[in-house]
Amino acid sequence: MKKKNGKAKKWQLYAAIGAASVVVLGAGGFYFLDNLLRLL
Repeated sequence: MKKKNGKAKKWQLYAAIGAASVVVLGAGGFYFLDNLLRLL
């Protein structure tokens, strides 16, 4: 595990970016659905 330290850090970065994008997309989708329901 210690030999793949650089790879682990890279995957941690990817995981953080992925989690952030999921949160942003989730919030954006929720906001969009909320506005859509108000129009209906």
